[in-house]
Amino acid sequence: MNYLLFVLKRISSFSISFLMYFTLFFGILDCASYLENRKNDTKDIFTIGLEQESYGFGFRISFLPIGFFFQSRNDLATGYGLRGGNFGKYSTNQLVFGFLGGENFYNGELVKDSNGKLIKVNETYLVANKRNNLKSHSLRYLHFYKDPPSQRRKRQREKDLKNLAREISEQTGNSELLEQLPQTNPKPYGYANHYLYQVEIFLGIHYGLRFGFNIAEFLDGILGFLNIDILEDDIQGELNIEEL
Repeated sequence: MNYLLFVLKRISSFSISFLMYFTLFFGILDCASYLENRKNDTKDIFTIGLEQESYGFGFRISFLPIGFFFQSRNDLATGYGLRGGNFGKYSTNQLVFGFLGGENFYNGELVKDSNGKLIKVNETYLVANKRNNLKSHSLRYLHFYKDPPSQRRKRQREKDLKNLAREISEQTGNSELLEQLPQTNPKPYGYANHYLYQVEIFLGIHYGLRFGFNIAEFLDGILGFLNIDILEDDIQGELNIEEL
């Protein structure tokens, strides 16, 4: 009997220790993910870049650019610095003629098919990293005004449905409903919501400089410490082409 009690105590002690280490391990993982998201949110706020093949001067507030500026006579110019929440090399192309024009920005390694050709979805190249792909954009200025009211209402209904499903999942502890919702395109017109709140100044004589600040990313960074993700950019991992 004493031996049996000894064995049960050892098993109980081992089980408690296992649960403690198991909980601690996943707590560390959650903490690491949390800190990674906060670091990314901080890098989203500012833009400081050195770019090749840049000529002219201009600035942009949301969708309104003013100036005369162009980049790269070929396809995409190369930039280095902090832009789109990522520090390193990126691809860019921009044309500003008065208050008209457009721009392309790809934040990281572009996705290629088996033949080595760049993959496009809705006339926008894909970036391998999920978060970097979200922060990339391709658009014509003032295209915002061509957004039909019916499409805006449709996106609002999808957003309301997603929020409702998230509330139900949090209350019940069951994420199955949220997982079954159809995937929505976060960039229906080539840009995500953060783009609307960007202020930038850019200038160049062959080599160019770009400086920017984003008020929405600033608020997202502050609220992120409370685990509130208003821009829904706390994502990680590689892009799954089959889901697009």
